[in-house]
Amino acid sequence: MSKSALAFASFLVLSLAATKVAVLVARRYGILDLPDERKVHLSPVPRNGGLAIYASLLLATVWQQNRELRAPFLIGSSLIFLVGLADDLVGLRAKVKLIFQILSSLLAAAPLMDVGVLEYALGALWLLSMSNAYNLIDGVDGLSLSLFAVSSATLWVTGSLNSVFAASMLGMAAGVLFYNKPKAAIFLGDSGSLLLGFTMGWTSGISALGAGVSFDRLVWLLAFGGVPMLDLAFAVVRRAATGRHIFSPDRGHIHHRLMDLGLTHPSIVLILSSAHALLHAALLIWKRTSSWGMS
Repeated sequence: MSKSALAFASFLVLSLAATKVAVLVARRYGILDLPDERKVHLSPVPRNGGLAIYASLLLATVWQQNRELRAPFLIGSSLIFLVGLADDLVGLRAKVKLIFQILSSLLAAAPLMDVGVLEYALGALWLLSMSNAYNLIDGVDGLSLSLFAVSSATLWVTGSLNSVFAASMLGMAAGVLFYNKPKAAIFLGDSGSLLLGFTMGWTSGISALGAGVSFDRLVWLLAFGGVPMLDLAFAVVRRAATGRHIFSPDRGHIHHRLMDLGLTHPSIVLILSSAHALLHAALLIWKRTSSWGMS
């Protein structure tokens, strides 16, 4: 068995166990997501799936990432996880969350400072954007994790970045998804969805911008962001056009519109994951014809 396949299997088992523990902890201590007019579930659901994601991510990073990249990512991802967890448990004002999200992004993007100021600034902005993109798209059971899994699989198959790390993240996503699939037994919470976006933003941004800024690399990043980034862009434009604060919640996201058309949760996950996969397939084709690629 290859190292990547072993990593996938190991983190699949680890995340299954960790998520089961998270469900028990949530029910024991009342860490539950309660129904309201903006939500689609009708009964309380544990909302601490981020704990299982963070445990897997922590182990994978310590085990597999090189020393130069390990510390900035661990510090940044730990901070954004804690901010999300605090919001899940007690609630935080949007401005407070944004401040800590910016700080997390600036810390994790530190390796890009050696490349240039522009690369560092764009890397931090990319981390901030991806974190919020995955957080906003996490409105249907299993959707955010499915999109993350597609991106992880792309990085594993292409051998981009650290393929063993990508395989570990795919195994983690598959394990948590077993409990988070439609009719979810656990929700990711802000701690989980923010951490997913932060992780995928970091793995793509550090590599693409690590060799400098170019038009090709920026287009690649935006396409790699796929469905979550499209949803984020639409949300910002929609709220700005109607005079709403860009962080104000609404029911205008892509998954909400599909629900309004009568589609079921599994159908929405399938449609949006397939669209995300098509964007990634286009990137694979482009990589074969582009001179820069990902390394």
